[in-house]
Amino acid sequence: MLYAVLYEGDIAALQHAQSEGKVLKFLPIEIGSATGVSERITTWKALPSPRVIPTHLPLRLYPKTVLERRCKRVYVVRHPKDVAVSFYHHHRSHKVLGQYQGTWDDFFTCFLNGHVVYGS
Repeated sequence: MLYAVLYEGDIAALQHAQSEGKVLKFLPIEIGSATGVSERITTWKALPSPRVIPTHLPLRLYPKTVLERRCKRVYVVRHPKDVAVSFYHHHRSHKVLGQYQGTWDDFFTCFLNGHVVYGS
């Protein structure tokens, strides 16, 4: 969505930029995941400004230079009910998370109490 804004809604120009590698697919920097992060950072540094760098990192974990250089940030927040429902289905289908077998009500209680991966 941010790239569509940067390209002023010109989808053809956006698609052209994607085909030339000026716009990357969604490759976020994740907490606790070192896999490919240095390569992603190198790739992002080589992109022309303005760049969109997706992440799930909380602001407190941003590098100081991001804050010192006053880089623009867009903070996207989902409705908590949507997060809970999405997380419920994610836990039910994900092998690493144990393919949750309980009821929605039980999961929701766990979610509210922060007893799921990443907390509530």
